[in-house]
Amino acid sequence: MSNLEDIQAQKDEVARLEAERLAQIKAKKLEAKGPSRKELKELRYQQKQAIKNSMSEVEYSDMQLEKMRYFNNTLAYGLGYVGIAFSFTAALIALNTLSPIYFLSGFGCVIAILMNIVILLAGFLSAEKVKTYSEGYSKVELVLGGLSVLRIFWYPLSTWMLYSDMVKDIKNGASAETIVKLYTNKLGHSLIGGTPVDKNGIAITENGAGAFDHFITSGFLTANGHIRAIIMIVCLLIGAAGFIGSGIVGYTRARKLHKYLERINNK
Repeated sequence: MSNLEDIQAQKDEVARLEAERLAQIKAKKLEAKGPSRKELKELRYQQKQAIKNSMSEVEYSDMQLEKMRYFNNTLAYGLGYVGIAFSFTAALIALNTLSPIYFLSGFGCVIAILMNIVILLAGFLSAEKVKTYSEGYSKVELVLGGLSVLRIFWYPLSTWMLYSDMVKDIKNGASAETIVKLYTNKLGHSLIGGTPVDKNGIAITENGAGAFDHFITSGFLTANGHIRAIIMIVCLLIGAAGFIGSGIVGYTRARKLHKYLERINNK
């Protein structure tokens, strides 16, 4: 009986030693790996709170403003580029949706080209300037946001109205030739349906049927003009939010920093 107990005790001891060995290996791995992101975030928060609690509100605020002298305004900078990206995306969709003849005719040509050039150049310049706490260029970002909102009433609205008229005509039995004559200079072929035409502008049909054969998809975009208009509206709204957010953040932080610099320079 005692022999069995000794054997069992030895087994228990071996199991205990093995468990300790595995626990040590795991602890070493965790130590080598370092703390997790959550633990680091919690540690930074505790350090920040400890520093904040050791200072008065004025001292802590001045310390934060002093740090701004050595760090860029990355939030305003990033929001500015969000505005540029989505505004440019909306312009590309518009160019793929509306006919170049309709989109770039007369003064529309000058306005469209100048507006896109101004928004891109002013957007890039303003983003770089708000990064270094420029109050003036923060206001430019706000203006660009307003322009993005106004553009909603140009590209998307034109697309929605023209596409609605075209679909209505098709449902009323308009022939392929009629649709081509009415809309080939207004909407791009990606919306008209890629109807092939001969040298006289007459639609080429098969077996007397119209060639409107892809109202579902067209390349990387849907061929539904209403959906494209909505996508452009969303892009322009996000772009406007990026520009306006960049302007607000940039101006607010720049104003605080400049007031702080004036105060310490007058001491």
